[in-house]
Amino acid sequence: MMFASCTKNESDLAAVQKTVDPTEERILNFKHKMIQNLKSSETLSLDSAVWYIEAALNYSYCEIDSAVIVNIDSMFVKVPVSADGTINFSNVIEAYNQLNSGLINIFDQTPGEDINMQFTDISVKETTDKSNEITLKLTTVLTEKGGITNYSNFGDTDYWYPCCEQGKCGQYWGEQLGKDATTQLEYKANFERAYPHNGYITDIDYDYYFGLDFPDYFWQGYSNDCLSPDDMNHWLTQLKDFAHQHKPAGRVIVNYNVQFDFPPGNKSQWGFHDLFLYTGISHYGDLPY
Repeated sequence: MMFASCTKNESDLAAVQKTVDPTEERILNFKHKMIQNLKSSETLSLDSAVWYIEAALNYSYCEIDSAVIVNIDSMFVKVPVSADGTINFSNVIEAYNQLNSGLINIFDQTPGEDINMQFTDISVKETTDKSNEITLKLTTVLTEKGGITNYSNFGDTDYWYPCCEQGKCGQYWGEQLGKDATTQLEYKANFERAYPHNGYITDIDYDYYFGLDFPDYFWQGYSNDCLSPDDMNHWLTQLKDFAHQHKPAGRVIVNYNVQFDFPPGNKSQWGFHDLFLYTGISHYGDLPY
């Protein structure tokens, strides 16, 4: 399986100087310097290294206009860091190459023929045993290919179990196994995201919202409950309203990831939905793609 990159023109560096987007220019200059791979004493701060690696991976591979999540995976790489917290550029290149190879491996190991990388988030893993190195964590979301072209509310046959890939319930019991209310809520919510046509996303980040803290916005109940179409539409509306209320200013919603969770120490089948809300900075424009 081939890992197709976004159709952005990176071959003519002269075109970089003509772009109206300074962020794209920063990314392409970074990629150009990595290709040159010249010996250099240049260093980057940790924050800058993380930004450039994440931005370059998303610029190269992202296809943000997809809604159906098929895999979320992660990997780690260790990177040497100096006493003042900076990273030598050669080590930044090595980290990028390792993460790029790992990303491709995750893609190749994901079943399916129409799969793309929706986005990748790079973060610093806090725990480390050594003061002279840091650990970078790559988290990537893979989705089915295809643009977001239509949206509709839940219909008359949308009776769903709340979790555990139990599929549909009621008179439709036994259908759509492998899916449940969480997968369908995030699928519908992701249909309405604002995303860049022929653009790209930088500064990926996420916030986690514990469902029990927001009972008006997230479903609570038993894992064998049957959610009706009216229930599903209600919680879909609440989910989207909540996300737009809590989305940081200046950022767009990149992905809704709805999960089913149990309260700590709870041994019954009672649980609730919660949310990982991924956001980023979207870049549009008449770019030379």
